Amino acid sequence: MVVSLVGLDLVGSSLQAAQPHDRLTLPGPTFPDVTQHLSADAPDATLQRLDEAQGSMMRPLEGLVLRATALDAAGRGDEAETHWNEIIARAADTMRPSSLSRD
Repeated sequence: MVVSLVGLDLVGSSLQAAQPHDRLTLPGPTFPDVTQHLSADAPDATLQRLDEAQGSMMRPLEGLVLRATALDAAGRGDEAETHWNEIIARAADTMRPSSLSRD
């Protein structure tokens, strides 16, 4: 949950740094009903809805963050840690020089 709070702080900082003439519009959540369950402190319902919503599709980063947060809230810290590590690995992969495009 700490990582998701840090992410919110980064978004808040970005919004504050925007100039008055800039129009920053963030996309809506990929899984709005899942975030509602998580906000309602219902981690088991959150996990069930994520499973239903994602099916066999590649898990988007937002889904991984929601799942890790819900697992932690459900007292399943070891499973949550696995997902946080996957999130960190994905972030590290995107920052490797070979994955950055030069236009």
